[in-house]
Amino acid sequence: MRPIALQARDGLPLHGFVTLPAAAASGKVPMVVMPHGGPFGIFDNGLFDEDAQVLASAGYAVLQVNYRGSGNYGLAFKQAGAGQWGGTMQDDVTDATRWAIAQGIADPARICIYGASYGAYASLMGVAKEPALYRCAAGYVGVYDLPMLYVRGDTP
Repeated sequence: MRPIALQARDGLPLHGFVTLPAAAASGKVPMVVMPHGGPFGIFDNGLFDEDAQVLASAGYAVLQVNYRGSGNYGLAFKQAGAGQWGGTMQDDVTDATRWAIAQGIADPARICIYGASYGAYASLMGVAKEPALYRCAAGYVGVYDLPMLYVRGDTP
């Protein structure tokens, strides 16, 4: 797992992590994009991630990006995600995916997006907004009923 830095399309600095399989030395590999849950205040920290390691051991690169709204980057970064579900938060995930393609990490014909909670929402929204970018999407314990979340949830 190594840290990465890139810029979102609007110039906002983004950080995250890429976990590479041993096969990555031979060129572009399939990649799984894993947006974290939350979304607000939660962040990928670069410590051991069981899902990332299992996927890497099976030959996949794994991309984890701390999109706007993630924790650990200050109040302004967290607030930049307010009201941006499916908007600029989603753009950050897309921009990081395209960055990984441009860096020669990922085979653009073999990219999947997968997550839980808000990450599940971002996974399904990712494939809905960018069907040519992702070949598959999977979400578990996802947040899909936004009107119910607004009435009964605890996420701003």
